[in-house]
Amino acid sequence: MDDSGLSSLAALLVLLALHAWMEFSYSVFTNFRRTPMAERSEAGDKQARRALKLSEDLPRLYVTTQLMLMLTRFAIVALVVVAIADPVLAQQGSAGDGLGRLALDTLILLPFALGTYVLGDLAPSAFGQVYAD
Repeated sequence: MDDSGLSSLAALLVLLALHAWMEFSYSVFTNFRRTPMAERSEAGDKQARRALKLSEDLPRLYVTTQLMLMLTRFAIVALVVVAIADPVLAQQGSAGDGLGRLALDTLILLPFALGTYVLGDLAPSAFGQVYAD
């Protein structure tokens, strides 16, 4: 694998980790127990106070999180298309054929979409719900 392939893979992993972190953070903010956090805040814990303040405006947090997740997904798809799908299609020689390109793009993008969904969405959300406190 050449340097551009390694850098693309590294960028893809960073984007996937960013997606997972945002999903995990949102899940934690919506599922933590507020009573112990309020007690810590009253005791002078600045982080607890900040977390409570952030969790009070959940609609705004939801919209912001969804926007950032959507932008991260777009970046993942763009990177996969440019760094993986286009070179594979160029090697196959079917880059100009419309139906063939669509089929190969689907075969290439589908595993990445599934991986992003499982590793960047389902697993972090489940861990955030379980380990919210």
